[in-house]
Amino acid sequence: MQRYLAFIAAAMCLLFVVPVSAQDSTLIEYGQTVTGEITNQFFEVPYSFTGQQGDVIVIEMQRVDIFGDFTSPALILLDEAYNMLGTGQGYDKVVLITVLPADATYNILATRQDGRAGTSVGEYSLRLLKLQPLSFDQPVRAALSNKETNYFMIEGLNSFDLVYKKLSGDFNPEVSLHILGDNEMLEQVGSLYGPYIASGTLGINDRSLSNHLYLVIVREQTYSYSFDEVTADYTLTLVEP
Repeated sequence: MQRYLAFIAAAMCLLFVVPVSAQDSTLIEYGQTVTGEITNQFFEVPYSFTGQQGDVIVIEMQRVDIFGDFTSPALILLDEAYNMLGTGQGYDKVVLITVLPADATYNILATRQDGRAGTSVGEYSLRLLKLQPLSFDQPVRAALSNKETNYFMIEGLNSFDLVYKKLSGDFNPEVSLHILGDNEMLEQVGSLYGPYIASGTLGINDRSLSNHLYLVIVREQTYSYSFDEVTADYTLTLVEP
């Protein structure tokens, strides 16, 4: 009889078990970068953060060692009830960009492609950003290395010029302008790039795009890989055309 009661008590306890991801979740904040490791034993690492409705966020995950074996990072974004809001995967690096639907606590799973069946292991860094909008005639000065990416946003405008100017540094970044679509996929609408491009203007004048959210991405030019770290300083200015 005692063994039977003990079995019932153990079964009842299972009904109230909190998911492991909720128990072990690491709390992070906007602007924070954390590091972790994906192994065959621990192939999902949970994080949580507090966000507000309408926040435009970027979650960026990439391997630490460019010569390491962690080549297939993946991200999963979940709401407070662990419903899936978005996923992403990539080679070496994955970026997930979305607009938060409510004031709530959100959950991130840093993982790998194919989850338990995957083979990619190694250390990673994870960065959480909340984007701030650019404003007319208010230049933003920023620094960038070829190991990172800068993100900005433009909202509520259907006509503008985005003026880029490199101030100093050892490389010329690529500046690209994108629309964040309804399915939260990025559609590139313009870019400034080239080994000698140090300034330029991207102009938008299309009323059909008035309800879209624009993202500005500044990074090392595609296929311009450098093993040594180099930096650049630049400004972005939003002006009326």
